[in-house]
Amino acid sequence: MLLSLQAVLTAISLGMAATAGQGVGDIMKPDGTLKHPITMIEEQGGFAGPKVTIYEIKADGSFVRKSYTRYVDKDGNEKKRGESTREGKLTKEHLDKVAKTLAEHKFVELPKKIGQEAKVNPRTVSIDYGEKRTTLSGDPVGQPGKAAAESKEGARFSAVAEAIKSPIEATGHQD
Repeated sequence: MLLSLQAVLTAISLGMAATAGQGVGDIMKPDGTLKHPITMIEEQGGFAGPKVTIYEIKADGSFVRKSYTRYVDKDGNEKKRGESTREGKLTKEHLDKVAKTLAEHKFVELPKKIGQEAKVNPRTVSIDYGEKRTTLSGDPVGQPGKAAAESKEGARFSAVAEAIKSPIEATGHQD
């Protein structure tokens, strides 16, 4: 009986360790800034070349959003067409929400790759936080009904991506 009780207690403690995720304190410093900057890159393949949108959030909440179509000329040189840039600063509430979402969805525990890249007009979304990079392939963020986004990891990734993208997009469009 004692052995089975010990086994149960061990299993419970291992389960608790496995479900213990990051807290907001692992993402933010006491002064309310991020411990690491966040970069999210969306690429959507297309006839004219991939449409690229980059969201960069610095530790203090300032951000840069860049958008362009990547084009490779006949000599193999990569060029950017239709480039636009917008800068701003997230409110404390928005920055807190980004940090809470990273922690709640255990971003640092996600696998490096989620989904499979499509052969035609591939879509990828990559998020970098500190040394961690995760890439979702094949499914639009925020559009349910796609296989990778419906997986547990895909849903967690999509929630983080939406928390990064939404407050920046809400500041207005210039492209």
